[in-house]
Amino acid sequence: MGGAYTALYGPDSVLYNPAGLGLMNYSVLSVAHNSYMEGISQDYAAMALRTNMGTFGLTLNTLRSGDFKAYDNNGAGIGTTSSSHQLWIFSWGQMWPHFDRDRGYLDKMLITPEWSRMKVPDEYRSGADKIAIGASLKLVKERLDDATASSTSGDVGLLYVPHKHTHLGLAVQNIFGSQKFDSEAYALPRTIRAGIARDWETKSKLIIMLLSVDAIKESDRSLYFAAGTEANIIQAIQLRFGYKSNADLGNGISAGMGLSLDRLGEGALMLKGVRVDYAFVSQGMVGTTHRIGLQMLFF
Repeated sequence: MGGAYTALYGPDSVLYNPAGLGLMNYSVLSVAHNSYMEGISQDYAAMALRTNMGTFGLTLNTLRSGDFKAYDNNGAGIGTTSSSHQLWIFSWGQMWPHFDRDRGYLDKMLITPEWSRMKVPDEYRSGADKIAIGASLKLVKERLDDATASSTSGDVGLLYVPHKHTHLGLAVQNIFGSQKFDSEAYALPRTIRAGIARDWETKSKLIIMLLSVDAIKESDRSLYFAAGTEANIIQAIQLRFGYKSNADLGNGISAGMGLSLDRLGEGALMLKGVRVDYAFVSQGMVGTTHRIGLQMLFF
């Protein structure tokens, strides 16, 4: 989806807008593995737990470089070294109005996960506007050879649903915090994100189209944009395309697909609420990155 996620929601919302947790009526586990170029790899896990007091999230993101050659100050080889990055995120989100008894049911006001077998509440629910807020505390740890650095930061976010299946999002990331390597400290780049998302469905929900667009301003970069679209075919296969206007490598284009084992394996209890995803992102001359992910909903 090109990173255009500010107005959407799910367990991965904490990477863009923690208010996305507030719109969830279910609990979910999301895991993923990224295979990058030159032996670099990333592993990711996010757990969101829906309670009467809101949705609480715990996320761990790790990045490892693998071994690479090391040199001394004179340029002589001294063997190999490595680096790593670790990010912990503790989050909370809540929406109003919310109905605790609707946990595990679809909210027809929202862009809902139609790939799952979640049911609509038996009772009538009015189409009142919805608003969600969220906040995250982030702990960052980095290592390069024997040098280490750590920092803390925080994000806040807002989501507003003025009309059925239309979301507006706003988030501020890294509202405080700096990181120090050796003797120099650097402020974490503050980021402001604004986004809009909308979906449309054809008759009998043969195809559900989703469009999401973000405007992003980082403190050390010019304003840029991200956009993504998804075609959900027969609520079982999701085809996705994304674009970022400021890609450091490649042309900013990404693509991927999801496969709903829930829908395809209807009747199989072990597959209820399960979806697998694959995505690739162009990195120009250095190749492409590949991501494999799994989501499991708990109704």
